[in-house]
Amino acid sequence: MEARAWSSFCSGTSFQPSHPAEAKPYKAERYVAASQINELPSVEARPDSLRAFYPEAARQRGVQGDVVLRLLIDADGSLAKVDVIGDPGAGLGAAGARAIRQFRFRAGRVGGEPVATTITYTLHFVLD
Repeated sequence: MEARAWSSFCSGTSFQPSHPAEAKPYKAERYVAASQINELPSVEARPDSLRAFYPEAARQRGVQGDVVLRLLIDADGSLAKVDVIGDPGAGLGAAGARAIRQFRFRAGRVGGEPVATTITYTLHFVLD
């Protein structure tokens, strides 16, 4: 069986520190909620497939599913933070978090200027 991946963007949620003195997890001078972005972040490069990340136990048991991630993408396109917010189990959530770090992003923009923002991104783990 071969694993293949499809991915999709959704509107993100904004990062809100729990305390004003909390250090920001991004390098950018400015954070903007995805709902206020003129141009959402986009994928510039990604692995050809998720096969290398597919947990062997999940593959053997035939487990497939969507891993939903919350990504904080910095103004330089780097990933500042990855949270698994939807996990079908069998190790796919952790595999998705590892896989997404191999992606390269173009930062979101407001008025042509890159900014840090949070988006929701879905990885589809499928056996075929």
